Amino acid sequence: MNSVLDQVFYGRGDRGYAILGASPGGAAFAARVESLCGSVGTPGSEYGGEPFLLSVPENDCVIMVCGRRGAPDSMGRATLFFHALIAAKQNLGAAKADAFSLFEQGVFRDRIPAGGIVPLQLDLGLNSRGSAERHLDVVLPCLFRAEGPAPERVRSAVGDRVNDLAWATYSFQPLPDFDVQVLPLRVLAPWTINEYNASGKRMRAACAKGEAREAARRNPEYQSPLPAAAPITKAPPPGKSNAMLKFSLVLNLALAAACAALLALRKSASVTSGQRPEQRVVTNVVEKIVEKRVAASLSVEQKAEIVREEVKRLMGKFHLLKIEDFDDEAKGAIKNYELQGLDPKYDKQKEFLEKLRAYVNFVNELQEKQNHE
Repeated sequence: MNSVLDQVFYGRGDRGYAILGASPGGAAFAARVESLCGSVGTPGSEYGGEPFLLSVPENDCVIMVCGRRGAPDSMGRATLFFHALIAAKQNLGAAKADAFSLFEQGVFRDRIPAGGIVPLQLDLGLNSRGSAERHLDVVLPCLFRAEGPAPERVRSAVGDRVNDLAWATYSFQPLPDFDVQVLPLRVLAPWTINEYNASGKRMRAACAKGEAREAARRNPEYQSPLPAAAPITKAPPPGKSNAMLKFSLVLNLALAAACAALLALRKSASVTSGQRPEQRVVTNVVEKIVEKRVAASLSVEQKAEIVREEVKRLMGKFHLLKIEDFDDEAKGAIKNYELQGLDPKYDKQKEFLEKLRAYVNFVNELQEKQNHE
């Protein structure tokens, strides 16, 4: 039976892994092929470069992919190369052909053909399915553990449904929504999949999703790679959200005021700790000018004036303004903390807010005093 198979090539190019080329009909499947090839993961040290197969039904077609070791990149690193064939499921079934038989006939390529990429014209009757091992009685979805591709195990597991199921003879990480797959020995696997060893013996039965999470919790050494559900948070009411935003802005201004006050206190401490500021006295000499530094005592009024000027300079530097409504906002926030309930963490926040409110009031009074002066 003559049939047309479209082609898609995927691998590492100049800009990383991407679609390298496709026949006109294969372009419609390029995104799906890219997703499939990208989902197999990164090879580990145990991978020896052997070819492996993937097969996925796609509407009335079947996407059959062969992955293998590709040419090294510009830095000498190993890469993967994929060749995908797309055929009508009806034609494959009539000719008793599948990805296994096509691979045995050498249809899958290890490099892009020279010239343009065109559909393949094949007589699928010549690629009839070879004899398979005895059928394995497995419960789907399932996975096998092996150090490399295990096509005979997968063929025995899928049986006559080879073109109806999603399967892979090897993958470097779990493939979602696959019926049969083969994984390396040391790769974690979902608890929702039945696990078999290379001999076909079931090592672990699948759990429901809720049971799987509980099993993973009891056995942290073999956790499921299924992503955890994102926590659900309730959005605050619009009024409360605006109030908290306003409070946050006021809090930032207060912290800036605290930094400014600490700098001022540090300056004033150095002035009042007994260290006298230096004054310069210039004495005229016949040929040159000699500078002498003489320590001079300051009066209490002079010291106070220095402190006031330094505080005023710092306030101007940090653009600190009187926070008119902070006291009311803080009182409202403290009341909200009191209404939160029994959570001890709100006690610390309330205590900090009380101290901050007292400090802001002090800064406001200082600013008011400076304005009157």
